[in-house]
Amino acid sequence: SSTHNTPVLGHPAVAQVKHLLDSQPQRDWSLKELSRATGLSPNHLAERFADEMGVPPRRYLLQRRIERAQELLRLSDISITDLAMELG
Repeated sequence: SSTHNTPVLGHPAVAQVKHLLDSQPQRDWSLKELSRATGLSPNHLAERFADEMGVPPRRYLLQRRIERAQELLRLSDISITDLAMELG
C-alpha cells in the first residue's frame, strides 16, 4: 500500500455532508436532506458530523456562510443586501 499525504477522514457521510455544505453554503440544507444524501438517519448523521467536525451540521453551515460573507465583503464591492440574498 502506498502512503498519501491526504488527511484521513472518518465516516464517508461526514465527508459528503462537508462537501455539500462547502460547495453550496447559500442553500438552506435541512438535516433530512443531508441524511437522505448520505443514507444515515438524521440523528446518526448529526452525531457523527459533530463528533468529527466539532460542531453540528447547522452550525458548520452558518460558519461557512459567515466566512464566505467576510471574504465577499473584503474582496468585492457587493452590498450587504446582495450579500445576504446570495448567502441565504
